[in-house]
This record gives sequence, structure tokens and C-alpha cells, in this order.
Amino acid sequence: MPPAANPVAVLKAQPVVPAFTWTGFYVGLNAGYGAQNTTQTNATSGSDAFGNLIAGLAPANLSNEPRGPVAGGQFGYNYQWNWALLGLEEQIDWANINNTSSTGSSVVGITGSSSVGQNVDWLSFTNVRLGVVPSQHFVAYATGGLAVGGVKTSAASSVVV
Repeated sequence: MPPAANPVAVLKAQPVVPAFTWTGFYVGLNAGYGAQNTTQTNATSGSDAFGNLIAGLAPANLSNEPRGPVAGGQFGYNYQWNWALLGLEEQIDWANINNTSSTGSSVVGITGSSSVGQNVDWLSFTNVRLGVVPSQHFVAYATGGLAVGGVKTSAASSVVV
């Protein structure tokens, strides 16, 4: 029999774990609540004492506080090179933020009233993101961009003699 061959150790390299990166596309959902405070200011005046009396029946200010749910989604892309991050994001939301307020007053049979209403139907945001990646799983960033929305506003004042 031939002598036994010396066994040769076979070493396998450990698998390479890819480096963590913030580069890539993403999508998401969001939901929340919207609120605002608006004030209608009446700048009415008459040309004489009677006109000033009638104009004074409409309140000088009328506050309205629309509130309601917001829900939608967003998608975007981030690109990381070394410690720097650049991103672009689009968010589109349905909204039902609305309210109507009214008030009235009366002097010697003359009645004045005012109403103001507002409804926000949708919102959209387009943002650019600039950031730094100080460690593998942490990013600090600033974002800014354009925000638009579908807003319907109504206001009315009347005086009945």
C-alpha cells in the first residue's frame, strides 16, 4: 500500500457581509390629524353715522378652527456616499380638515351676521433631504421643499334692515 498522503487543510473565507447603506427606494403610509386657526377680519365702514351703525353689526373678527383626519402615502429615494446623504421624497395625502363658524348681532331691529368656512381636501409635499451618516445605523438630516393643498374658503357678511 502506498503511504497515506498528508491531509491538506482547506480554509474557507468567511462570507463578506455587505456594508450597511441608506441608498435605495422606499415607500410608506402615514396618518394623522390636522388643525389650524384662522381669523376673518371685517374692514367695513359706512359713509355716515347710519352706515357706521350698519357696518358695526358685522363682527370685526370671526375665528374658525378647522380640524380633521389626514392619511396618505409617500415614496422616495436616498443616495449615500461615504458620510453624506441626498434624498428626494413625494408625499400625497387625503384630508378632511373643515369647519364653519358664524355669529350675529342685532340693534333696533337691524340684524348683522357673518360666517366663515374652510375645507382642506388634499395635501402634497415634495422634499429634498440633505444629511450626514455619523454611524452605520444613524442618519441626521434636514429637509425642505414645496407644500401645496386643495383649500376651499368661504366668507359672508350680511345686514338685514
